[in-house]
Order: sequence, then structure tokens, then C-alpha cells
Amino acid sequence: MNIDKLQKALAIFNKDGKSGEIYGYHDVVEIYPMTDSFTKEEVAQIESLGFMPTDCEDGWQCFT
Repeated sequence: MNIDKLQKALAIFNKDGKSGEIYGYHDVVEIYPMTDSFTKEEVAQIESLGFMPTDCEDGWQCFT
């Protein structure tokens, strides 16, 4: 993960301006955006930036 990818992903996660929570565990960053939903294109872009869904509903994670 690098700052450019993280910034691009955060812009998508916060597209509605509702913010959310971020947690870090060892080498994993978990993000729980408050956005109601993402389009298929946004999901594809988020995944191309190195994020994947968490085991918990509505969360995304990446490895550092």
C-alpha cells in the first residue's frame, strides 16, 4: 500500500462525506465507511487499489 492508493480509496470511501472508522492491526488496515453503497465500478476501483471486503459487513481491509 502507498499513500497515493490510500488517498484514492479514501476519496471513494468518503464520497458522501459521512466519514467512518479506521482500525489498524499489525499489518492490516480496516476501514468502515459510512457510505450507504458503492457502485460496481467503485467496488472494482477499490479492489484494484488493494482493498478487499472484511469478514464483517460493510468493512474493507488492506495489508500494509
